[in-house]
Amino acid sequence: MKKPSILFVMIFACFQAKSLPKTINIFSSQPVTDLVLLSSNLYALQKDGTTILLDGGLTQFSPDFSNNLDSLDIRKMSNFSENFGLSRGTTTLVVERRKTIAVADTIFLKLWQTHQREYQLEFITMNLEQPGLEGYLEDKYLQTQSPLNLNGTNHINFSITSNPASADIYRFRIIFTNTAKAGILPLTFVSVKAYQQNNAINVDWKTEDESNMKHYDVERSLDGTSFVKMATLTAYNRSSNSYHWTDHHPVGQNSYYRIRSTQMDGEIKYSEVVKINTTNKGTVPGISLFPNPVTCNNINLKMTNQEPGTYKVRLINRYGQTITFQSLNYEGGSNVKKLDFTEIIPPGIYHLEVMKPTGEKKVINIMF
Repeated sequence: MKKPSILFVMIFACFQAKSLPKTINIFSSQPVTDLVLLSSNLYALQKDGTTILLDGGLTQFSPDFSNNLDSLDIRKMSNFSENFGLSRGTTTLVVERRKTIAVADTIFLKLWQTHQREYQLEFITMNLEQPGLEGYLEDKYLQTQSPLNLNGTNHINFSITSNPASADIYRFRIIFTNTAKAGILPLTFVSVKAYQQNNAINVDWKTEDESNMKHYDVERSLDGTSFVKMATLTAYNRSSNSYHWTDHHPVGQNSYYRIRSTQMDGEIKYSEVVKINTTNKGTVPGISLFPNPVTCNNINLKMTNQEPGTYKVRLINRYGQTITFQSLNYEGGSNVKKLDFTEIIPPGIYHLEVMKPTGEKKVINIMF
């Protein structure tokens, strides 16, 4: 169990130091259960699973506060190690005070001076729950959204790798939406279903009452919690609509899908989550690559029923020169390995050579 940190003592002292009308003093007789807080902490994740607190910040919500930067917010002082703060415009805060969330809000997190290692984010929420309010941690690098418990403790692990994008100082943000209060999305999801056809999975959904809808994102998850955007379809904006998308590269035995709709004004709504189990359905052994052509250096190698072991991967140009090389470990079964190419690859056609543990080679043509 994690012990209270010096950071919390400093933050609480800041609350006491500012004598604010209608602001809860954490050392007063006011019940702690009345506080509406979000504590955000950064930990170093050790190999044995233990953690070391590095930095953090605190957000307090109240109708008396403003979302504009003012004297009630406390600016952050940088330290010599990893830094984690709350970003408001060009200012970084250690304590921020915001208005109570009405329909939507976004907490921008800032992370800098990191190293290539494993980390853990901790979010402790207190009394943020209200009808229809949902919170997500968005990871811009992995393109995932992780739901947050709005009255409890959340832990999310992440890595800083050799890919510079993984160390983006604005990689994370927390998004709040309140569908109960929004009342401006006439859209109705009539049905959402996922079904297997050969080695692919089809995702179909029907809607009614579309109006001023911008697009739909198909999102996939392996655990039903953390979703990744797989495709975007433009909305038809008719009274009755049918949409279809095919996942040509499903992974794992269980797959979860949901549809995220985005309105012209930026409002978001989610469909129900549908699950499909492919445990008892045959898969064809092979090695494939997606997407192809490559977008944003996002390259995934799907391996199905191959020999377990170490695979060596080379990207080769048309002159036979090796552009980049990396090794990956494959445990067997159906698995997707993300290839991290930090080099800038000029547009063109290349060969991706995959050498199996047996010495057998497979060459795939790839376009950048």
